[in-house]
Parts: sequence; structure tokens; C-alpha cells
Amino acid sequence: MKHMMLLCLLLSLTILMQALQYDIRQDGLGDFTTIQEGINVAANGDTVLVYPGVYYENLEIIGKNITLGSLYLTTGDDFYVNYTILDGNHQSSVIRVEDAAGYFGVSIAGFTIQHGIGYLENSSSRSGGGLYIYESFVKLTNCLIEHNNGSKYGGGISLYYSHIDLFGNTIRFNKSTKYAGGIFVCYQSSVNFDSDMLNNMYLNYSACGNEISLTQTCPFLEVVVDTFTVQNPDDDNYQIYPASIGAGIPLPDRYSFSCNQAFVEQVDHDLYVSADGDDSNSGISPAEPLKTIAYALVKINADSLQRRSVHIADGTYSVSQNNQIWPLQIKSYVNISGESMENTILDAENNMGFFRGASGQKHYRIEKLSLINHYSHQDINLNRNTDAYFKDIYLSNSSLARSIILQMSDVTLDSIIMENSFPGDIYFYTPNVTTDFIIKNSKISTLYGNTPIYISRAQTISDSLTAHIINSEVSDNICAMYEPAWLPTSSGINIDFGSTLNLINSTVANNESIYDGGAVKL
Repeated sequence: MKHMMLLCLLLSLTILMQALQYDIRQDGLGDFTTIQEGINVAANGDTVLVYPGVYYENLEIIGKNITLGSLYLTTGDDFYVNYTILDGNHQSSVIRVEDAAGYFGVSIAGFTIQHGIGYLENSSSRSGGGLYIYESFVKLTNCLIEHNNGSKYGGGISLYYSHIDLFGNTIRFNKSTKYAGGIFVCYQSSVNFDSDMLNNMYLNYSACGNEISLTQTCPFLEVVVDTFTVQNPDDDNYQIYPASIGAGIPLPDRYSFSCNQAFVEQVDHDLYVSADGDDSNSGISPAEPLKTIAYALVKINADSLQRRSVHIADGTYSVSQNNQIWPLQIKSYVNISGESMENTILDAENNMGFFRGASGQKHYRIEKLSLINHYSHQDINLNRNTDAYFKDIYLSNSSLARSIILQMSDVTLDSIIMENSFPGDIYFYTPNVTTDFIIKNSKISTLYGNTPIYISRAQTISDSLTAHIINSEVSDNICAMYEPAWLPTSSGINIDFGSTLNLINSTVANNESIYDGGAVKL
């Protein structure tokens, strides 16, 4: 063993002695003008040193162990962090590291890393907006990782079968649509937060686990930071999602947490939001409204003893008009209430969806809102939610995805209007026994694509799921699926696998199915 350790040490010293440095300067006075050129010629142990500037590149470090640094690396001056910018230009991950699990790994130091949208893993999933790391060891020092979007996984950083050491970084203002706005830790990956050179993580957003999300096979995580979004992030896994044993059931005791200070001071008070508000306001009165709904959900403090509400004034809320963040991660014990269904408008601008409850949210009410122009993601997507109540909701102009997906949830839809959508439907699924699902006082019409209301169980246990459709209308819909995935289909209501339908004082009329036809299929 001693001989082996000595051999490794001698090999390491040999590599260091032979290491080269490549200077990257946009003025042409260095070895190269682009960073990727330097990475391409660098060998194990080499350094790619980047001079100040904005570099619009999507860097790939594949199968080599090198150091990539700004002049911070040689001077220790923090000035170079803000003036040496790696910009992904909304094309892919800013930096992708793969197969770099050797003795040294990859060391990255002293950059601003921004505007990445993630590495395209497949036709619909991007991961790691700032850094995508696969089967690699990475040391990240004094970097600012901000304004990246992981599409589905890891707005700031995504790790797959990898390890990362974090020293003095700030990870902020990143987002993802599914898991982990900050760091997504997946498939046996691990993170070391240095306890001396402390990191900061705040105001990252995601549909599940705003800051950090773990998967089941990852080891216990010790989160030690200087500044975090909130002082106590253990409220129903809202900021840190600690993996799941399946069906969205979080695992207990998966992480420890310590921070010196919170970036957001939470308040025990209802909060108010206006389209022309400001997130620097207190938000505790209509005269001092906040601007973004997502920020209000982070700022508000509620629990089982004291429910709170976020009140949204009439107006249009969108990314382009007032920097809204979609989808919104629902928060337990917090109601979201618009001023009026007609005039409190959430506009997805043909992108994203609106509400996601992916980690067992409970006891909340969402009401008096118009949800329009979503694309590709559900307007409402719930998994294992309890006592969820949606009332006075208008949904229109949804495209290429189910409008509402409700899985294993106790939910009531009251006074819902759905129209003019493709495919736009309500899908309720549960494997649980003795579950009730309620739609009442609602109108589902002029949808084109799937069966408008699809209610299903996983097993054929008679009468184990009861659907109540009360005082509602399902009309003028077209099921246009020529080869449906679930055969046969209906143009009105589809009830599967021994479930029970109570259709009370309701109208199902003028629906049309290209494939199978029929108003109700049991």
C-alpha cells in the first residue's frame, strides 16, 4: 500500500512538473481568443487561464483533468469574478464536465456563470443550466452562478454520479421547472460545502426543492452555508427536497442544515402582490405590495396552526411584463387568492404552466384566477396533495399537455371553466383505496384532443375510487385521438378500472370522438 501511495504521489508530481498554461485573451495577445480552444489542447494537469471579458460559449470538458480559472486564480482578487463572465447565451449548459473522475478532477475558479439553459439530455429534458457534471470530480471556487435555467433539473448545477467541492461560491437567481433551482444531486452524487470558505445559496426557484433536490441513492448531505434563502428551510421540503421512496413521498433524515443568515426575512402575515409592486416592499398591506408571486410564497410563513394567504390584485402577471416565475411551487397552509377571476390573469406567454405541488403539499386554497396561454407543461400538477381546493379558476389556450393532472391527491375543483385548449383535459389518477374526487359547478367545453375528464385507478378494485361530478357541464368537446394510448376513449368522461361515477344534476352533451364516441365510458 505504501508503495502504491508513493507511486501515485510521484505520478502526480510528474504531471504537475509537465503542466502547461494556456492564456485566453480576447485582444489576441494570449494563446487563444476562445476558452474552448484552450480546453481542447489542454492535457491532464494543464491550466486554462482566462483574462477578463464576456465569453459567449458553452464549454465542454470531456475526459480530462484540468484547471479553468480567471485571473482570480493567480491574484486572489475577487474583482475578476465579476468581470470574467461565462455566458451560455441561452443555448445549453454554460459548462459541461464529463468523465473527469481522475486524481485531480476539474478545478474551476473565479467566474460569473450565467444564462445557461441546461444540457439537452433528451428531446424534452435539459439539466444543469450553469454546470452539468457527469461521472466527474469537480472543485468549484469563488464563482457566481446566477440567472441560469435547468429547464427540468438543476437550474444552477446538476450532478450525475459525481462529486463537487464548493468553496466560497454564490448560487442565486437560478430556476428549473421540475426539480432544484439551485443544485440537483442525482444518482449517488455528493456535495461538500466547505465549512471555512462558506458558500451562499438564495432565491433559486423550482417546482420542487427551490434550492436543493436529492435523489434516493445519494448519501447524507451536510448543508453548511453563510447565507441561505430562509433561516429554517425544513418547512415541508419547500427549499430542500430530500429525495423520495417513490410516489413523491419524501425520505426523512436525508440532510443537516446550518446557515449564518437568511437572505429573506419571513413574516407571519398575509402578503399582497400587485403587477406594479416591488419585491423590496414589505408586502404586508395593499399599499406596499410585492411584485412576484413566487417571492411572496418564499417570504410568507405559515403552519398548521396559522394559515396565511397571498392576495393578488387584478392585473396581468407574466415573465415579460413583471418578471413572474412559472411554475409556482404551492406551499402548505398558504392560500393564493386573486382579486377576481376575470381580471387577475396569469399569462404563461406560451411557455410553462402555473402551479405544481410535487412534495405532498396540504391544506391550501387557490381561487379567483385566469390561467392562460400555457404550453407544454400542466396548468396545475399535483402529486400526493391533501385538502387542496381550487375555486373560480378560468383556464384557456393551453397547448400540448394536459391542463390539470391530479395524482393521489385529495382535491376539489369548484367553479372551474376550461375552454379553447388543445388538448386541455383533467386527469385524475390514484392507486389508493377509498379515494373521492370532486368536480362541481364547473364547465368543461371546446377542448380538442384528449378525453376532457379522465379518472383512473391502477388496479381493478371495485368501487375503490369515487368521482363526483355535480352541477357541471361537459359539452362541445372533441376527442381527436386517432390512435389513443389508452383504448377505448370517450369524448366526454372516462372512468377506468372499477371506479364509480356519481353524475349529479350535470349535463354531458354535444361531444364528439373521432375514434370511439360516447358521452361517458365506464
